[in-house]
Amino acid sequence: MARTPFIRPNLGTISVCLLLVAGAGGSIWYLRHVQGDNSNYKLVRPEPVGWEAVPHGPQTLFLYRNPKNGLLLRGAQSQIVAEYNPTPEENNDSVAQYYIDRTHENLKQWTASKSDKVQAKNGSYQLIDRKKEGKRVISAFGVLGNSIFIVSLSGNGKEVESIDETLPWFHDYLSQTDFQKVENLDTVSAQ
Repeated sequence: MARTPFIRPNLGTISVCLLLVAGAGGSIWYLRHVQGDNSNYKLVRPEPVGWEAVPHGPQTLFLYRNPKNGLLLRGAQSQIVAEYNPTPEENNDSVAQYYIDRTHENLKQWTASKSDKVQAKNGSYQLIDRKKEGKRVISAFGVLGNSIFIVSLSGNGKEVESIDETLPWFHDYLSQTDFQKVENLDTVSAQ
């Protein structure tokens, strides 16, 4: 009877395979546990009393016009759907600063600066104030998990004069919003 030859394992090959498996497992653990919240959130908000709904495009969650002064209130959301958070360093301040930098870089006739911070029910916003002759936009940036929310108050022409007196209302409105975690992304919408 023929003997089966004994194959002696190569310890170097086994060690490399074990390191690769451990490295892959460690990377998966790191992405899921260390790199931050990978959840998506929806923006739950009150209806703005006295404002009229305006038709809007698919990239806008909501759009309202104040019939008294013509100002617009607009909401938008960006999401990343992944098993990890690819940008754990992003936060309200960094996203707001990104928009300020792009404004300075690409819209030379505009000024842009950070303004107030507003606490919401399950998160917060960093506001920026962008202006040019006859136009002003106050944008609030809220970052939580893999979701970014932008709520803005804007005006053109004579409407710009009403923004300062509307800012306390805008702060109050933002403070009533809530970022609620969603398990099923089919349910994400502005409520």
